[in-house]
Formats: sequence, C-alpha cells, structure tokens
Amino acid sequence: MMWNHGGTGFGGWFAMGVTMLLLLSLVFVVCVAVAGRWSRTEPGRDLDPLARADARLAERFANGDIDVAEFELRRSLMHRERR
Repeated sequence: MMWNHGGTGFGGWFAMGVTMLLLLSLVFVVCVAVAGRWSRTEPGRDLDPLARADARLAERFANGDIDVAEFELRRSLMHRERR
C-alpha cells in the first residue's frame, strides 16, 4: 500500500522523458555529423591519376607557374604515355 511514497511523480517522469529525448537527439546529431564528415571527399580524390595530373597541370598554368608551350608539351606527353 506504499506504492508511490518517495516516488518521482508526474514531474519526475516528464523530466526523464525530456532528458531521454535530448540525449537521443544528441546521439543522432553526432552520428549525422560523423557520417557527413566521412562522406565528404576532397576535390580530385575520386579521379584517376591522369585526370589528377591534368587538374594539377591546369592549376599550375592558371597560377602562371608555366606558360602555354610548357603546358601543351607536358599535357601531350602525359596523354601520349597512356596510349
């Protein structure tokens, strides 16, 4: 007959429910953040080696590190070796 003496009552159950929802939400957010971080790839990471080399050569040309003649020479040499 002393079933609810010293119990938490409705307020305690409500607080436990809200706390559980907050903790589950936090776990969900952390999982989504980790999964999103793992799914991101770096630009050019999924390209084959020749495409990566082309991209790097184009970047060097765009930065002004090499001129047109050197760009065309290196690109033709890269593509010739693959054939």
